[in-house]
Amino acid sequence: MAFFSANIAAFAISANAQLPDTRARDLHGWVVCTNDGNYTPISDSDASALAIQHGNATEQRSGNATPNPYTGIAPNNYIPSSAELSAFLNNEVDSYGNGPAAQNPYHQYVTGGFSGTTDQIIEWAAEKWGINANWLRAEYVVESDWNQNQWSDLATVANVNAYPPQSRVSATQVNQSTGLSSVKWNHPDVNDSGTGTEPLRWKSTAFNADYQASQVRFYFDNPQGLRSAWGDSTYRPCENWLSIGGWYNPYPWNNAGQKSYIQSVKTVQVNRPWTQPGF
Repeated sequence: MAFFSANIAAFAISANAQLPDTRARDLHGWVVCTNDGNYTPISDSDASALAIQHGNATEQRSGNATPNPYTGIAPNNYIPSSAELSAFLNNEVDSYGNGPAAQNPYHQYVTGGFSGTTDQIIEWAAEKWGINANWLRAEYVVESDWNQNQWSDLATVANVNAYPPQSRVSATQVNQSTGLSSVKWNHPDVNDSGTGTEPLRWKSTAFNADYQASQVRFYFDNPQGLRSAWGDSTYRPCENWLSIGGWYNPYPWNNAGQKSYIQSVKTVQVNRPWTQPGF
């Protein structure tokens, strides 16, 4: 099991990582939309350097830095091993027979390869995926109030024992979503969400954010035309806010739930509660 602290990670950063981030960005602070599938995230180490430079080194969510009773490691310090990442990409398919990278080619770059404070982890994911960090900060307030150990999306299921024990609410119900960004996994039943993410989605804060940001970027870039191939004529790539809203409900594009979710994130983004005392 790989593990290292943010301070140790800093020493492993390449010399080039200390240079300013010069990627072209749009008016919203996102690395410009490719609309051709050619976006490649910067390396974990380069993103780590930027996260350490720009993220808040003070932990605002002590629970994220407390050892998880199921792993013995704090989720903010849990870095997935190579074997765990291989399992994520190869051990599960959706109801159409597609694994994570077939669904979204950006998932091949998801590693959770960073350890730090909650804010630094959010900054790291934002830097890696070229998304305005304050937009992710706001979205994760809406999703979990930055609590990696939060569970949500109560559902009645056929077999609660197919889900992780901490998600079980009763003999028939579980919470299907968890973590900083509320990654949803329902493969014992519907097989259409969070393919391969169990159990890393709750073990590792960085994996949770990395996975979610890669999905937002998928909606933004339309890599290999895979999002437009859904048969949704209303979809348009390079739409920043609708890409954020796609995390809540991406189909059909610009649906009512998506728009309502966007408004909630926008409100939080303006108020920036993470900068306030007591957050």
